[in-house]
Order: sequence, then structure tokens, then C-alpha cells
Amino acid sequence: KDHLLHGGAKGLNFYEVDFEFCPEVLVLEAEPTGYPRAPVSKKRVWLDLRNMAAIGYVTYDRRGELWRSFEIGFSQQTKGDKVQLEKNGHPAWSWSYVHAHDVQTNRFTRFNHAQSVKGGLKTQFDVEGAYEKYLTIQAIRRLGT
Repeated sequence: KDHLLHGGAKGLNFYEVDFEFCPEVLVLEAEPTGYPRAPVSKKRVWLDLRNMAAIGYVTYDRRGELWRSFEIGFSQQTKGDKVQLEKNGHPAWSWSYVHAHDVQTNRFTRFNHAQSVKGGLKTQFDVEGAYEKYLTIQAIRRLGT
């Protein structure tokens, strides 16, 4: 069953999720320098200091007005009696969903962490050889063509 939804004009924007407030966050801001035609004038990211995970992100347009907003949710990868385990036997933690809102056009996008997607790709944790297969310069060059 898909997530329950709420909010927005039709009540279909946001996933219905439980929240835990972060006791301490780090707020980072970045502004482009040397790019007068950059479409973004500023970015602001909120990081949970317990694990340095990005939990919120906003961008501002050239006029300095709020443009886009992102909310990222994290959780243990459990659902009922189904559990994604790490090699150490503990439930895996990962991102669970993203809410993306273009504030200026009021366009809203949401997606969630799925068990698998079309094409056969499945969620995996602690995969042997993943670094060499996907993250080396040679792998990136190979995959980028």
C-alpha cells in the first residue's frame, strides 16, 4: 500500500509521516560568485548534526525570492515484519522520501525509497565491490558514456 497523503488543494501533496525534531542542526548557505546570470542567488541546507544528513534544502531565485524547497525524510528500512538488514544485522538507515516544491509555480513532486524499480534495480545495502563498480574515476567514466 502506498503512503497516505494530505495537504495541498486536493489533499494529495505530502506523505503522511511521523517526525522527530532534530535536537541540533547546522545551516549552510552558499551564494554563487562570478556568475551574474546564475538562476540561483542562494542555497540553504539544514543538516542533522547527529549524522550530517541533509533534512531540508531551499533555493532562492535571482531576485532573492524563495524558489524551491526540498524536505528529505530518513528512517530505518522496516515495514511491518519486512526489514532491510545491514551486514552487522541491524536494520539499515536510509532516506525514505523527498518532498520537492517549486514555490513560485506551486508545482509539487514527491518520491519515496522503493524496494525495486522498473529495469530490475533493487535496493541493496553493504554491497561488496560497489565502490569499485560505481565510484572510482574509471567507473564514472565507463558509466557516463
